[in-house]
Amino acid sequence: YIEFRHLWAEDPSAGFAEFLEHLRGQDLSEEEELSMFSGKLGGLRKQEDSVKALPNNVIVAWLRIDGKPIKQALYTWLSKWSFAYSDHLLTMLFSQVESLQETVQCVLNDLSAVSEGKLDIPLDDIMGHIVNVRTTDTETRNLLRQLSSVH
Repeated sequence: YIEFRHLWAEDPSAGFAEFLEHLRGQDLSEEEELSMFSGKLGGLRKQEDSVKALPNNVIVAWLRIDGKPIKQALYTWLSKWSFAYSDHLLTMLFSQVESLQETVQCVLNDLSAVSEGKLDIPLDDIMGHIVNVRTTDTETRNLLRQLSSVH
């Protein structure tokens, strides 16, 4: 059980903040950052498997120790650590989706103006919308593809 000491000895939010600082200190692409997240989450899953493999009861000399409460506490700490990482990824995803939604809303406003017969929208604005939709769509698809590879 001592091998899992780091789970309760270090605060998950402080450990995650260190991880983010480390990431931001490097010049990594978004894909490389997500790979680092994937590695951290994968490591936490391996630790969870190790906790699962621990015996429920241990006999030390004449003393029988019930390991279930300790295992439950370790699962709780593991979930706190996992949440710190996965919550950040969800926040990134929501931010990207929000950006996409704002772009779509802007385009819809101009399209509805055109459908109402207001044809005074400059061609540059229309072309800008097309570029924005393509860019935002590509960024969102890339993020979703990368996030789907994070396990």
